[in-house]
Amino acid sequence: MKMAKRDKFIYIFLALSILIVVILLPVASEHPDGLEKVAGMLGFEDSAQEIYSSAPMPDYDILEQGSYTSVLTAGLIGIAITMTAALIVGRLLKNAS
Repeated sequence: MKMAKRDKFIYIFLALSILIVVILLPVASEHPDGLEKVAGMLGFEDSAQEIYSSAPMPDYDILEQGSYTSVLTAGLIGIAITMTAALIVGRLLKNAS
């Protein structure tokens, strides 16, 4: 069975996304991201932490705070969610036209 050009693109994009996460994760910055920095500058970081701590993947962790495996798992779940959402939107747009 021959794979469609679109399917090849999706698999290549998915493989590259996973590869980028696995390779670049060890060099990711430990500094706060832009939203955390602005919350600190504007003085509402503490109230934001209360909401943030109940998030499904706070600080991109799932299993244990700060471990490579935990952050990697969160990154892979993020890729899966993003790719699934993109495929659903793509199919909806294709069916609408």
